[in-house]
Amino acid sequence: MGALRAAGRALILVMLFSLPAVMTVLEALRPRALALALAASVVELIPVPQRPAGRVDPALWGPPSALSQELAKASDPVLVLPAADATFMLYATQSWTPYFGGYSSRAPAGEELLETVTVRRPWGSGSLDAALDLTRPQRVLALTPALAAQLRASPRLKLRGCYRHLEGAEPCLFEAKPFSGPTLQLDRDASWETSAGGPWPAADLRATAAGALDALEVDRCKLRRTTQLPHLPALGHDLHLQGSAILGVRFAAGERILHHEARQVIFRLPAPLRPGAYFEIICGR
Repeated sequence: MGALRAAGRALILVMLFSLPAVMTVLEALRPRALALALAASVVELIPVPQRPAGRVDPALWGPPSALSQELAKASDPVLVLPAADATFMLYATQSWTPYFGGYSSRAPAGEELLETVTVRRPWGSGSLDAALDLTRPQRVLALTPALAAQLRASPRLKLRGCYRHLEGAEPCLFEAKPFSGPTLQLDRDASWETSAGGPWPAADLRATAAGALDALEVDRCKLRRTTQLPHLPALGHDLHLQGSAILGVRFAAGERILHHEARQVIFRLPAPLRPGAYFEIICGR
């Protein structure tokens, strides 16, 4: 929604700044040409009928499906696999059960990392364990039969049942065993190593202790870059922490968590004028 509002504001500014030029051109036209131009403008405002983007099951507005009733029995967030897509988000309004993932303007870093693990990167033998470690869910929902079969084989999950849902689907709900193991805190259990010799200021964030990231904890983190100009006070700037740049979920001590480069023109200045760049992770509690 934030991106849509920004686009709308940009269109309004373009219209306001171009209005004087348009009026000047219209005043110079002959009456017949002016009438044609105004008629074309009016025709452009007529809405064109469009086909709906997709079909919605009318049962959405009826009694809750068996799955919606089952999900509504608890308020803990559900891990939806392979992903909480737009169709699932719409149909989840029957129960308003919280879940991991989905789409809402800019995603926080932990949700970006979850999407990277479950969707963007190839699904492999360790993908399910990585998703479970990252989210620590009590319940997991498999939307496809193939994925449900894979989840049945996991020792960390127990099938609760498969339930009828909208459009004739029958997702399967699983109970997950509690997470065990240390949690890796990005601002406490990791340190930066500056990389030299590259065209841009760069640094690697490496784990100083073993553990697994927690999506909800990562959501509260941001990247702070401090720029040190020669003979001037240091300038701090908070940046969005890109969850897609994090290389995994579980790390051993010494492993690289992410690599970051400062790719701004100011860092290409001659050496005597070139500022230094320093990075840190800031996490709210």
